[in-house]
Amino acid sequence: MVSGSGAGRRARWQRLLHLDLHPENVILTDRGPRAIDWTTARVGRPEVDVAMTFVILRGIVLRPHERLLIRGFLRAVARSCGTDPRTGMPVATERRLGDPHLTETEAGLVRGPQRRYA
Repeated sequence: MVSGSGAGRRARWQRLLHLDLHPENVILTDRGPRAIDWTTARVGRPEVDVAMTFVILRGIVLRPHERLLIRGFLRAVARSCGTDPRTGMPVATERRLGDPHLTETEAGLVRGPQRRYA
């Protein structure tokens, strides 16, 4: 963990964030799953990283049963990280909507959480 500048004044700890964590960026190895593609990594609040994963997965067109699996996965991630991803949603949705490769359909799916957590 890395504390931000003015660590004495700030209560929040910052961590290394992946910011693009989704199934295609996880490989299974003999020693367990490993995250790959760290090109978007930054230091920041952990709730933003969890929220970003939610926003990325929410931006995929899914069938109803797949959405339930994603929700369960995200709840488990949030619990294991000890953070509330809802507080990171505004930053995550703004960042995702700034992706020039996002299709209009994907952007429409991302705007739902953006309105909900604004």
